[in-house]
Amino acid sequence: MPHRYFTTEIFGKSAFLRGADAHHLGRVMRARPGEAVTLCDGRGTDYACAVRAVGPDLVELEIVSCAPSVSEANILVTLYIG
Repeated sequence: MPHRYFTTEIFGKSAFLRGADAHHLGRVMRARPGEAVTLCDGRGTDYACAVRAVGPDLVELEIVSCAPSVSEANILVTLYIG
């Protein structure tokens, strides 16, 4: 299963990863420009992206397409703890 990264920094056709996620993608996974990455916005949308640039604390991505998330449940659950 491909890695998914979460960000709210999505602006038009560009997205950015910062901090620990940028470190993981850039240094641990050794991403290079042109590689495919899946981003999630936490609001039910997945973005297919291509890496544009990799820096020490920032990864810039180009959004190729977006679609409703298939991994997010489409029901609302409320838990009560006694």
